[in-house]
Amino acid sequence: MQARLPNSLRDWGSVAFAETLKDELQDLKPGTLPLLRCVTQGGLPNERDLKSMLLGTDETQQSILARVGVFFSEVRAGCSCGDEPMTHQAYCELQIDIDKASAEARFTVLG
Repeated sequence: MQARLPNSLRDWGSVAFAETLKDELQDLKPGTLPLLRCVTQGGLPNERDLKSMLLGTDETQQSILARVGVFFSEVRAGCSCGDEPMTHQAYCELQIDIDKASAEARFTVLG
């Protein structure tokens, strides 16, 4: 799914960048981030309670590179435990490449 982060691009190089990026990630449509590749319990990511933190940045001539830690809930159903659905806290790290010309963002899971 395509995403644009125009406010993060606008705030690149300022003290507001980390907070702006965090806000834009929170506002993305569910399914935009590749969190399904980050689940560990066989469940589905719940992106309604997504929290992120900036871990580091870099840049190339064409892109802003941001490494972020993402905290979210993984919802697991179907275990017939009586207290379904079960929720587990999950975490993954993503690299976000923001194109400096278009603000289009690509997301890569980092392990």
